[in-house]
Amino acid sequence: MIELVISIVASSIVGIAIGLLGAGGSILVMPVLVYVLGISPLIATTYSLGIVGISSAIAAIRNAREQQTNWKVLFTFAIPAIISIMIMRAYIMPALPKVLELGMIHISIESLSMIILSLLMLISAQRMMSSKELQSHDIQEISLMALMFTGLMIGVLTGFTGIGGGFLIVPAMILIGHMNVKEAAFTSMILIAMNALPGFFVDILNGKNLEWGLFTLLTIASVFGGYAGIMLSKRIRQDLLRISFGIIIALLALFILIKELT
Repeated sequence: MIELVISIVASSIVGIAIGLLGAGGSILVMPVLVYVLGISPLIATTYSLGIVGISSAIAAIRNAREQQTNWKVLFTFAIPAIISIMIMRAYIMPALPKVLELGMIHISIESLSMIILSLLMLISAQRMMSSKELQSHDIQEISLMALMFTGLMIGVLTGFTGIGGGFLIVPAMILIGHMNVKEAAFTSMILIAMNALPGFFVDILNGKNLEWGLFTLLTIASVFGGYAGIMLSKRIRQDLLRISFGIIIALLALFILIKELT
């Protein structure tokens, strides 16, 4: 029972992070699913994609009247991301061996996915705790090729780890798409949904079995968290919020690394 309560609270925090920052929430889902609920990492990625995708979509719809985005930039980024994540979930992930042999090292694909996730979490934590605000460069032309390549790479990471990739999407939209922070956060919500939901539906069509009662409960908690996050974003200093989330994410990442490497 306590595990379920912790998971519901964590899912609410995921939604709050998405609503507040447009990023950072999705990488909290996987550790809870794996280490609190004891779900296999490969199955947990399906839960994560669904929970984060639905929460981001609803948060984006809720926020749509107050924000705007550059749709050309969004779709230039989204199309290669969606293609790569669907290929990852439909073909590459099912074909990977359960255990990888790297010379003298033998590591399960599940452990590898959690280690990669923890390293991405550390990158996210560093970016969130940085005292310097991201700023777009004053460049006349937006590099569509750079957007497409970044979308492709984030799609691959999303497909493998089950994260939404918002902590990478937000800086990409600022630095490559030349958006301000609020536009980038809103665009990130849309892109997370566009990335995560196709991968989730591919998994379901491929026969991944979920506990739908649990999935629904965690998704509802995340959705309500997203509503709370949008409301709080108008009242809370986002620099303090980013630092707090960064510390939490860094501690979780270190926990995962220690658990998987010992």
